[in-house]
Amino acid sequence: MLHLHAAGDIRALARRLAGVLSAAPPDPMQREFVAVPSAGMRTWLSLELARHLGRGTDPSGSELGDGVSANIEFPFPGALRLRLLEAEGSLGADADP
Repeated sequence: MLHLHAAGDIRALARRLAGVLSAAPPDPMQREFVAVPSAGMRTWLSLELARHLGRGTDPSGSELGDGVSANIEFPFPGALRLRLLEAEGSLGADADP
């Protein structure tokens, strides 16, 4: 499914994305794809998602920022578009995208 969100604050977008990604997919080995505009954004977003996903709690019940961001690919928009167009069965051999 394609989710498209816009906001004036990048941290708000990261929190919303973490909310979307927190729902377990039907197949636990299924990858999630998140298009990013730069390599720096890829690194920042991966670390920011790890702060929100899979967090543990300490003995007092306080949430820890020790989560894991796994099985998420962060391609650039053009690479994601090509990947979608080249997906098995989406285009015939003679199709012109």
